[in-house]
Amino acid sequence: MTEVPDWLHEMDSLQFLNLSRNRLTSSVDQFSRNYSLFYGLDLSFNSLGGDISSSICNASSLEILNLSHNKLTGIIPQCLGNLSYLQVLDLQMNKLHGTLPSTFSQNSWLVTLNLNGNQLEGPLPKSLSNCTSLQFLDLGNNQIKDTFPHGLQTLPDLEVLVLRANKLYGPITSLKGKNPFPSLKIFDISCNNFSGQIPKAYIKNFEGMKNVVRDEVDIELLYMEQIIDFGIYTDSVTLTMKQNSITFMKIPTMFAQIDLSKNMFEGDIPNVMGELHALKGLNLSHNRLIGPIPQSMGNLTSLESLDLSSNMLTGKPQWLVRMVGGRALEELRASLYNELRTSEGAKRQQQRYCGPVVALTFNFMVAVGIIMANKLVMGKVGFNFPIFLTFVHYITAWLLLAIFKALAVLPVSPPSKTTPFSSLFALGAVMAFASGLANTSLKYNSVGFYQMAKIAVTPTIVLAEFILYKKTISFNKVVALAVVSAGVAVATVTDLEFNLFGALVAIIWIIPSAINKILWSTLQQQGNWTALALMWKTTPITVFFLGALMPWIDPPGILSFKWDVNNSTAILVSALLGFLLQWSGALALGSDPGFVSIGGAVVALSGMSVYTTLNLHESKENTSKQLPKQILPSSKPKSASEDSTDLNVNITTAVV
Repeated sequence: MTEVPDWLHEMDSLQFLNLSRNRLTSSVDQFSRNYSLFYGLDLSFNSLGGDISSSICNASSLEILNLSHNKLTGIIPQCLGNLSYLQVLDLQMNKLHGTLPSTFSQNSWLVTLNLNGNQLEGPLPKSLSNCTSLQFLDLGNNQIKDTFPHGLQTLPDLEVLVLRANKLYGPITSLKGKNPFPSLKIFDISCNNFSGQIPKAYIKNFEGMKNVVRDEVDIELLYMEQIIDFGIYTDSVTLTMKQNSITFMKIPTMFAQIDLSKNMFEGDIPNVMGELHALKGLNLSHNRLIGPIPQSMGNLTSLESLDLSSNMLTGKPQWLVRMVGGRALEELRASLYNELRTSEGAKRQQQRYCGPVVALTFNFMVAVGIIMANKLVMGKVGFNFPIFLTFVHYITAWLLLAIFKALAVLPVSPPSKTTPFSSLFALGAVMAFASGLANTSLKYNSVGFYQMAKIAVTPTIVLAEFILYKKTISFNKVVALAVVSAGVAVATVTDLEFNLFGALVAIIWIIPSAINKILWSTLQQQGNWTALALMWKTTPITVFFLGALMPWIDPPGILSFKWDVNNSTAILVSALLGFLLQWSGALALGSDPGFVSIGGAVVALSGMSVYTTLNLHESKENTSKQLPKQILPSSKPKSASEDSTDLNVNITTAVV
């Protein structure tokens, strides 16, 4: 049914109307003529639009109002909190905004309040504590900004409290009061910004989660439901269990769950958690918890789902093997495995075990190794095809990543909606130019000039981020960058092997290299990409563009090159080191090392200054000897004896 027939509006005796699960597209106000007669109105699961007029409060005898799963906009009429007989108010999954009703009357009969999945803002109304009959409260997935509503602890019958995915913050310190939350069975405050210790004082008083009720209960009490004069309203809730979002259309009375995940709780897991024997699900993941897992949790024999991942817990919980059927053990193992397989989990593990110092050290060691390898390849081996060498490196990297993926050790990518393909495509294309031009620059420039150009990337990044994102840095960093830039200029003009064409290539290469580093850093830090997952997605794009660049930059003769065992092995070793260099550089870019990056550039500049000074001194000595053979033209290009770096990642520094 898409429209309400006119004759229905003319029925003066109509007290309860249920038109749920149809295709109604009009507004709620079309029923305003009947408001004064209604005891119950259920229009859920339709496509009703518009706002909810305050005229609905003319239905002073209304006991149930269910407008959930529609397209309602506007604000919630404040007067709804004053309807004395209203027992069920279900407005979940609409587009309502504004604040919650601020005045709930002292004599309120409200039993169920479900506003999940809207765009509600502002604080939680203190008057909610007036609803002494309240059993079900779901305000999840809104934008409510407030501290924890301690006033709700006095509600004697509250069984379900869902505040997940809001902007709630601060510590949860229980206020003075006897038996807080005595009937609570579902406590979900996940995905907020709560901090401090886990609220031990509350948990030890969760009497509703302590008693395990077996199958001898009466069949009429199997589910949480409200008995209204004209029928039964059954509560529903969506919870996260076993790594999945599960909607309970009927909530079993024996079901109990606590979800404190994705907050900033710290300290130990309280021992009193082991007293909640009726718990079916417990999720404490993505916090900052430390210490051993309490042995008392071995008493949670009804537990079916346990997620403690993304914390800093220690010890070997032997009690897990005693879990009934091993169900909780299976879920814990799954959650820990998921920590390595998901993009967010792998990113946290990367940041935990590979901080800025480790990433930069790894990057430096690999860079030294690849310089030696590429010196062999482009010198002794005589492989003078920089773009094709980079092409080989990326093909090797992609094959290694494919092996990782086949072995299920490659972290999955973030959801596609969080990172548009255009961003990945741009990164892959820019990486091809940055990597290819890096090796081309090395072919025509000396090591000193090449390294100076690399160091100049860091000031270029800072300037680009300031222009594009208005990002500023501290005065100390500005001074350090000024020293670096001045040193680059001095070392460049004093380089003994200055080549005009090579200098132009180096200058052109600095731009895509800086853009590449900015894109890498942005995607890793804001898009939850790990280094390996991002390499897997962008490498095919990079390979494509490198293939397009080869005919334009590389000289002919690649097929006539002597591909014997020794030469091929040298190139393969260079390619393996190139993969490690790209990985280590991506780790450094994702670690946001800040001042360490510029400090590395200063150290590198000092080393290159010493290198330039020694070159000048050696040149003067050689000139004084005036050996004729020094002015003879070389039969072999200079680049063949120079070392090469295949990828765009800096040996000495990462992004500021």
